[in-house]
Amino acid sequence: LSDLEIPFADRVILPTLTGLAGLVSAVLPTRVLEGVRRKLVMAGNTTTLNAFLVQWAVLTLIPPALFLFLLLLSNPTFGLSQFFLLVILALTGAALPYLWLTLRIQRRQKVIWKSLPDAFDLITTSVEAGLGLDAALSRVAEKVPGPFASELHITLREVALGKPRREALRDLSNRTGVDDLSAFVNAVIQAEQ
Repeated sequence: LSDLEIPFADRVILPTLTGLAGLVSAVLPTRVLEGVRRKLVMAGNTTTLNAFLVQWAVLTLIPPALFLFLLLLSNPTFGLSQFFLLVILALTGAALPYLWLTLRIQRRQKVIWKSLPDAFDLITTSVEAGLGLDAALSRVAEKVPGPFASELHITLREVALGKPRREALRDLSNRTGVDDLSAFVNAVIQAEQ
């Protein structure tokens, strides 16, 4: 394929956005990047870290740049009020992706929290019927719909691949961030010990 046969988005836009994501990740501290990565996992991995960083950079930079461009076209004077408006636009643009991510996490945690009573009842019933904990969790993953089931599938897959159950359950707790589930996981870990 010649360069002109490759779509414009693949030739220009995608490399530009990838470079922007790399630039943003190079500028941000590792602690901030890890925090964002953890929040993305808690939100259900709806987007990649690079895509989130690109959205964040675009929403932080484009509105103030557009405002500045329009301001300079219409009125070449630049005062303190225009500067504050630029700062407010940049801060609002920077806050929007984090607000979206926080709301997404809260919504997902609420769905998981609502499915816990049924899941705990099914686990109790299954264990009393003689099933092991892994089999009981597998049954919950089959019967209870929603994000909790998918998280249980991940946990069970990790255990099947050789990860200790204690670590897999702790990872489940960290991925969801639901306090009641964390209490359950801690109780299971203590009972195992």
